Amino acid sequence: MRLFQAALIFNGYVVPLSGTFDSTTASQTTAFQSFSGLSATGAANFQTWAALLVSTGDPNRAVSAADTATPITASKATTLANGGYLTVGRYLTVSSKRIQPDELGTMFAAGLRVFPIMQESNNALSLFTLSEGKRQGEIAIRRARQLGLASGTTIYFAVDFDATDDDITAAVLPFFDGVKQAVGYSMNPSYQVGVYGTRNVCSRVSAAGFAVSSYIAAMSTGWSGNLGFPKPANWAYDQIQTVTIGSGSGSIAIDRDAKTSSSPSLGSGNVARTPRIVSGGTNQYDESGWWKWAALAMLAERADSLNQWTTGDRNYAALSRIRKPAYWLMPGQNPAENPTGLAWTVVTADPPIGLAGSLLSSWISMTINFDNLYGTAEYLSPVDSRIGDTAHFAVSTLSLMTWGSPTTGDTSPGIGEYGSWGLDLATAWNDYEEARINAGGTWNYSVRTWMAAYIGAGSAHFGRRDLQADMAADICARVCNGPSALTLDEALRRIYVGVEDNPGYLATTFVADRFGSRATMVSAATALLSNGPPASWPVRLLMTANRKPGLVTDSAAPTPTVPDPPAGVLATEIDDFANGFADAVYAAMAWTTGD
Repeated sequence: MRLFQAALIFNGYVVPLSGTFDSTTASQTTAFQSFSGLSATGAANFQTWAALLVSTGDPNRAVSAADTATPITASKATTLANGGYLTVGRYLTVSSKRIQPDELGTMFAAGLRVFPIMQESNNALSLFTLSEGKRQGEIAIRRARQLGLASGTTIYFAVDFDATDDDITAAVLPFFDGVKQAVGYSMNPSYQVGVYGTRNVCSRVSAAGFAVSSYIAAMSTGWSGNLGFPKPANWAYDQIQTVTIGSGSGSIAIDRDAKTSSSPSLGSGNVARTPRIVSGGTNQYDESGWWKWAALAMLAERADSLNQWTTGDRNYAALSRIRKPAYWLMPGQNPAENPTGLAWTVVTADPPIGLAGSLLSSWISMTINFDNLYGTAEYLSPVDSRIGDTAHFAVSTLSLMTWGSPTTGDTSPGIGEYGSWGLDLATAWNDYEEARINAGGTWNYSVRTWMAAYIGAGSAHFGRRDLQADMAADICARVCNGPSALTLDEALRRIYVGVEDNPGYLATTFVADRFGSRATMVSAATALLSNGPPASWPVRLLMTANRKPGLVTDSAAPTPTVPDPPAGVLATEIDDFANGFADAVYAAMAWTTGD
């Protein structure tokens, strides 16, 4: 009994070394059993002896958690659930072992929960530096955001070698200092750092304030960091045995893990759906599209190192970077040589209109930081099959964020819409009038038919990519601004998932959120194309060489070689044009692909 009491003392439980199993020994045994995740019987049984003396404890004891490097299919998920393994650790990175598309949904459908692990190699002292910690931390939070892991999620970073006390001081602690700094870059959502390693590694990293939860590499019973050290107070998972369970397609190799009742894990309610693509019958992550938006949103938060700006402000900064140089007067450019860029610079200012003093200085600092960070990131594709022209989407969203989105059902175009669908609609009118003139008198005056076929078409100025961008911009701007704004990546997650489920999502949502009905859409388009201010200015700007809809040729414009339309056509021209726009948008509701 003295050996049992000595083992309790060694593990931090104060008992007399009397050789008698007294009430104090019994109560402390119960406390140790509860802490270790054993049945709290108060008895000196085999499992308690094993837990006191060996890092794994009894490796054959029943546990309900596991971790695996094998992607979990439906049959493997059934094997795990039937075996009582209801919480499973899965890896964030490394293509051969990372979480696969739809894997989390498969796990949740089987009743499983998940906890994320970050490990690339991490199996040698030379791999642990401050800079490497920052790199892995940044990769981890980017992947966590891409996978939709909820704010507050604990990510376990691995130390997969027997780090001595000196190793921990010299390399492991600086590595986790870097990890914590990088994880702090993500503000919304925010994440917690966990540590995987020996008992000593977990205890020291946690004591230094770099981790909130420990995942013990207990199977390595001969590692010095597991010899002579008690379990860390914040242990959540304890890796005790490697086995293979199941058969056939359900066979899976796992590490069996003990867990506490409060071990952090994620269920279906803690993970947002991740956009994906299906190419050639293969289910893939959308790494070329939406994943880059997630990285972009994170960079905007990192650039705001002092956390001085709102989510909406950071969204604005990210979008402003994406619209350049297509919609911006770049430094050194002559405004006379790029009047369009000058116009966009004024209308969608950077910094936002009204900033002054210290706020202006802070904004400039943030955007410089962001530009530097963005220069090292993967650039977004200029064309995206779900949101159209990327720069066009960005500047249209900025215009609406700057000047405000009209309320649902407003029959007048808002100022911001002159930088979005309104301006494109005016461009389409210009194209119509030029096409009529170029036809040389053989025009049939089917304004509505022409517009319905032209808007959203592949080669039109107001083609499919521009129409997609304008509709996505309206959806995005409504949730990316103001005090309760979504982050840019979360706003785009909604859009991408919506288009994935229904290629007509953009048009359906645009009509519902902006207009509420076809009649309102026609009224708003009519108001934009009418002669009275302020709607006339974009029309006049784009039609300096052409007449305005419903009117004869402007006396200030060159006289066309083709006569103006007859009075009967002029009388219905604006209405037909507005209805043609509505026809095109409603036709987009029936799109069957995102392309």
